[in-house]
Amino acid sequence: MKRSLNNKDSKYEDSRYEGVEYLLKTLDKAGISIDFDEKQCSSHEEGVYLLDERKIIFAEDKPSVHVLKLLSWNALQHCKMWTYDDTTSRTFYPWKKEFEDFINASGIDANKFTETYKESGLDPSRIILSLEAEAAATFYLPEQISDFFNQCLKENKLSNEVDINKKAKRLKLFPLEFIADCINWIGEALWRGYLFLTRGYWGRTGLTTKGSSFNEWFSYTRKRSEKAIILDILSFPFMVALYFGYLVLAFIFYAYVFIYPFQQFALVFANMTRGVSGGIAIVGMVAWINYVLKRPKK
Repeated sequence: MKRSLNNKDSKYEDSRYEGVEYLLKTLDKAGISIDFDEKQCSSHEEGVYLLDERKIIFAEDKPSVHVLKLLSWNALQHCKMWTYDDTTSRTFYPWKKEFEDFINASGIDANKFTETYKESGLDPSRIILSLEAEAAATFYLPEQISDFFNQCLKENKLSNEVDINKKAKRLKLFPLEFIADCINWIGEALWRGYLFLTRGYWGRTGLTTKGSSFNEWFSYTRKRSEKAIILDILSFPFMVALYFGYLVLAFIFYAYVFIYPFQQFALVFANMTRGVSGGIAIVGMVAWINYVLKRPKK
């Protein structure tokens, strides 16, 4: 590829194309490979950019600089999506005003190119990308496209560093998240276990129906069998005891996971902090309770 574009043909000696070598090096740095294979290009194409391979393929072994710039811009459009979805591309200039301003500034006949693209069977999204690439190849010098590409690579690098930092922070918080999720799961399991043991007793008897009067409850129980009413009455003390048992277990569990750790912290550091550890422990306990309660339920 470099041999062809660096050929001492007068077409490439033009000062406008001094940046070709710079553009080629930029593409290489970006991991964009270059090949020549007319079989992979349709009859109306001088070249094609393959997203899945990040490869520029020229139909001829001595492509024009215009085609190089056009396909490099296609690669740049793909670069803009590398940190999001590298199976697709987007325009370099934001849609719609900035995009239209650039197309107009480039001086190309947008209507003519659009009709040509439609005749070749391109879908609307590809037409927009191709139109911008044609405008860029006409308007910009190779070194300018290189600068845009380097800017995109820099942005992707920063984005990746942010993602790495987020993942590292997530790893640091994982133990806390795991403990918080376990607390929520055990608390939910205690409640579900209690509901399973009562088998809907409170709702079945109507004792938990909001706003129900004694008359409403009495009329409800009259519809049920006498045997069921007697069982409910006999079960009442047991259900009350079961409820208080649940409250005791829940209190012990939540006291152990919310109060006990910070109580021990206050005792251990009491002498070192001259009593301040108590206040720190209270603030920490409140923050920990808030953190656990705000964890998404799974």
